Amino acid sequence: MSDPNENNNNSKPDTSGSNKLIDQYGVQINVGDRVSNGFFYREVQKVDGGRILVYWDSKNNLYISNEDADYWAMLSGVRYLSSSWVNASTLSVES
Repeated sequence: MSDPNENNNNSKPDTSGSNKLIDQYGVQINVGDRVSNGFFYREVQKVDGGRILVYWDSKNNLYISNEDADYWAMLSGVRYLSSSWVNASTLSVES
């Protein structure tokens, strides 16, 4: 009887492209892409596995004042005006 958790592909690396990072809408994320999380925006700096390093440098000024930025950043899980690692699936690629 075989173990259902056993790797049956002879440990060959995945070359099918299924390990590409995608945002919450299925769009592929690459270094240099502009991404958003809620009302906050930034360019992707580095990719490591399923996580992405970003420096959140801007916000939607129509909805968030400078005085409220820290509060909304906390609610969005963003460290505004600093770098943070985030999961790719929580981001949206901006066009």
